[in-house]
Amino acid sequence: MTKSIEEEIREKIKRLHEVSFKMESISSEEQVFDTIIDAAKNILDFYVCSIDLIVDENNFEVKRTIGGKNKEGDKYPVKGIAGETFRNNKSYIENDVQDSDVADPLRSSYKSVISIPIGDMGIFQAISDKPNDFDKNDLELAELLITHLTETLKRIKNEKKLIESEKRYRGIFDNKGTAKIILDEDMVINKVSKGFEEFSGYNSKELESHVKFKNFLFGDDYDTLKNFIEKIRDTDDDHLKKFDLKFIDKFGNVKDTIGAISYIPESKEFNLSLLDVTDFKNALQELRRMEKGYQTIFENSGIPMLIVRKDSIIDKVNSKFVEVFGYHKGDIQEKKSWTELVLDDYVPMMKKYHLKRRSDPASVPSSYKCNVYDSNGDIRRVLLEVGMIPKTEESLVSVIDLTDRDVDDGGIHKSVFESDIGGCIFDNEGEIVEKNNKFLDLFDIAEDDTQGIKYLETPLSNFKEKIRSLLDGDINSFIEQTEIKKSEGKIFKIDMNCSVLKKGNEKYILCLINEY
Repeated sequence: MTKSIEEEIREKIKRLHEVSFKMESISSEEQVFDTIIDAAKNILDFYVCSIDLIVDENNFEVKRTIGGKNKEGDKYPVKGIAGETFRNNKSYIENDVQDSDVADPLRSSYKSVISIPIGDMGIFQAISDKPNDFDKNDLELAELLITHLTETLKRIKNEKKLIESEKRYRGIFDNKGTAKIILDEDMVINKVSKGFEEFSGYNSKELESHVKFKNFLFGDDYDTLKNFIEKIRDTDDDHLKKFDLKFIDKFGNVKDTIGAISYIPESKEFNLSLLDVTDFKNALQELRRMEKGYQTIFENSGIPMLIVRKDSIIDKVNSKFVEVFGYHKGDIQEKKSWTELVLDDYVPMMKKYHLKRRSDPASVPSSYKCNVYDSNGDIRRVLLEVGMIPKTEESLVSVIDLTDRDVDDGGIHKSVFESDIGGCIFDNEGEIVEKNNKFLDLFDIAEDDTQGIKYLETPLSNFKEKIRSLLDGDINSFIEQTEIKKSEGKIFKIDMNCSVLKKGNEKYILCLINEY
């Protein structure tokens, strides 16, 4: 039997989600490029396509391609539809390239093109020799694939930055290129290394023999260093001492550094080495901020959720889980196994899923039904939506209570719309039927402008593929992070949690938005 277009699209979305699971374990850009191009060809049926990253303000470089004129490593100008895609951070679909005001095709035989931005890193393009060869479905499926590409490249970039910073930190005392200076007993700089010149922005003639090191220190760090020097000098201790310092360079930048000082008894001088760890600390702060934002969404979600460890112990539950199932957090978190909440008949199957999900997530179902006990011992019928938290051995479980299938929307609405995060509900047609003031403030939408507005007319359109999967019943909830541009051009970041609500036969989507 021939598949309908809708069935083909759903099959492709399912396979693209499998690609996203695979990408979570990839650690190199080369593997990412290969995976994306393979998916573009074998899932989306793009036989001429390429991944092109920006290398300077004027040129792209082809990182991976199939079927096209360009070869890997080739560079070409940031112009035409490629340039418009990158500069405007906007996707394009052109089905008559030769007559387009935007496109600038490399080959006269090209007729149709899809062009999608890869964040601020480059573009993806699919090309065809046939006119009108691509439609809206092709574009939206390709955007879903490139979303996975963009997020994975960002993750790898962050991980590389952390690894490089850690290597520099561990090699501080052996690295000949580290910023080094010689100080006398009054902390006057006697000599600086080439590394210190690069680090500070000053040359040796500006510093040596007449400038005190205290001029470059921030806050109380001068007193910290002075105490070290006095203690070392009074005891003739030539062992290395380590400490944190904030250093102000020639351009006024405050840099976080790791300092190491030792005494040179023969000359009564001090050898001070400094390692710039600013990028390392900034990366750690960014990861902590992301974790905090994730926890905010987790705690304020309108869906009961729990986080489960590899050893099956429940690490955390959110307030909605407590409300629906009656357990106290102190009685369940870090104490109970999920197996204690599930009826015995389901435990063997779910244990199998639990273990296999940690080695091969795509090989087990992400959603299934079972019976669980609430705190009173009553049996509740639930639907579980389970996924691994990237870079951990923990899984995130959303629990949809099916016992009373009609949702008490009044209770849910009250908990959502009295919270400190933005909230809205829209129907199966995408029209927003409820929203709170925080939602309007986040997206600069006037109350009078919301009559009949659809989510696609708001920044929520960034999540259209995931929202479509909710409406189609492929998933029951999701948590995402993205950047949103406000009307005045200001960019800010949000966490968003979307989940399915049902009232009778009607389906609604609940969205919670947290700005950070």
